[in-house]
Amino acid sequence: MQRLNLNLDRPQLLTTAEEALQACAYFRERGAVAVDTETTGLDIIRDVPLFIGLSDKIRRVAVQVNTPACDALQELLGDERVVKILFNAKFDAHMLANRGMKLAGPWHDVMVQAAMTESGRSSNQLKDLMVIVYGADDPRSLQYADFSGTFGKVTKKKTAKELLESAPIERVLQYVTCDAWGTFQLYETLSAQLHHIRTWRGQELWRLFHDIEVPYTKVLWDLERTGIRIDPDHLEKLGAAWDIELQGIERKFAQEVGRSINIRSGDQLRDYFILEKGLVTPRKTKGGESGEVKSSIDKVTLEIWANQGIEAAALVKRHRELGVLRSHFIKPLISLRDNRDRVHTTFTQMVRTGRLASDSPNLQNIPVRSEDGKKIRYAFIASEGMVLLDRDYDQLEMKLAAALSGDKNMIAIINDGKDIHAGNAAIAFEDDGAVYELIMEGVRLKDAELPIPPELKAQIKFQPTPRPSASAPSTGRVTTSSPSSSSATSRRPRRHG
Repeated sequence: MQRLNLNLDRPQLLTTAEEALQACAYFRERGAVAVDTETTGLDIIRDVPLFIGLSDKIRRVAVQVNTPACDALQELLGDERVVKILFNAKFDAHMLANRGMKLAGPWHDVMVQAAMTESGRSSNQLKDLMVIVYGADDPRSLQYADFSGTFGKVTKKKTAKELLESAPIERVLQYVTCDAWGTFQLYETLSAQLHHIRTWRGQELWRLFHDIEVPYTKVLWDLERTGIRIDPDHLEKLGAAWDIELQGIERKFAQEVGRSINIRSGDQLRDYFILEKGLVTPRKTKGGESGEVKSSIDKVTLEIWANQGIEAAALVKRHRELGVLRSHFIKPLISLRDNRDRVHTTFTQMVRTGRLASDSPNLQNIPVRSEDGKKIRYAFIASEGMVLLDRDYDQLEMKLAAALSGDKNMIAIINDGKDIHAGNAAIAFEDDGAVYELIMEGVRLKDAELPIPPELKAQIKFQPTPRPSASAPSTGRVTTSSPSSSSATSRRPRRHG
């Protein structure tokens, strides 16, 4: 492990309850402590902590779980008055909860602070942030290897627990407590930045962090901890039915092409459709590791060919759709459920778009428009005596934009109950209502995954406006063949969200 001019006392391994209580009193007197865990893995429900590190600017201590010192540590972790400073707070709180330890009081997540102070950083990981924020030569910029570089790579034969237990205790102590120490250092620095940075209304970002993000972290943790119930029997039956359909598609495909072709092989499909059948596609692969760019047999290509009446392409397209649903949703949901048939996703609190992200499993990308996707959604069920309520803001960002800007057209569209994006597009036509309905008909067809007739496409289309000079900015021209509207020039409407 490499440490740059780190002039700190040697970290202490707390082994007795008395030592732990003394450390608790020390940190309680200071009112804040950085907490970090080293765990058996990353599963927020199944994995548990092995070591817990505590630190402020000066003192670093660690305890091993299942020891009297660890049990005594609950006095500090459960103190409502002490601020707990963590990096990825929800994860550490899950690990402690899996050990039966409650993390009470405010949770100040340094990862959230980092995203609030600068959302465009190349990395918001702890070790990277210390270098980014302080510079590589600063003593606070601890430069040391990650877990695999320090203890070895976790494999099926070598678990994180085995790697930690086989490593010298001094190395484990340094690793655990340096993470906690670095978290505390970044907390002080980023907190000062949040006090300094102001919103466009003059409010300190610290107030937004303290009043909104800090309690929101616990709300998300509660959601993750509770999870959502699924019906595994429904998923098992659905997966079995799709397996039968997949096998049938493979047989039909072999009959259609007249020989045995691996329907999952891109190269074999490329040879058949392009070299043998002479079909053409402008789409190309990215080249991959070999760098060789080839014609792409992707979803768009297959859809074009299927619309041309090529049955083999339609079969491959359907096979891929079912295969993705089977492997991306059916199997993961069944395997990730707990003993109460609940799945526990992880929500990323700070995303550049301002929205939540969901991972392990991703519960935000389950298809909603297709009938097959809806069948997967039927697997999410309420507990006995409860109901599932689905609520969503309707075009919230656009309504906020209308309110803040005072734009009369946008406000009128919203008050009339119209779709804001289609309404904005229709404005360019000086629309009397007919064009708006044409646009919405196209939207309805697209949402239903139905083809849009060529005559409808021809009625409303965007065309670039020729630039009058090299220095003049370009705009977009919206043209329509509708007799009730005339050509108009406008900024090209851009859909958000």
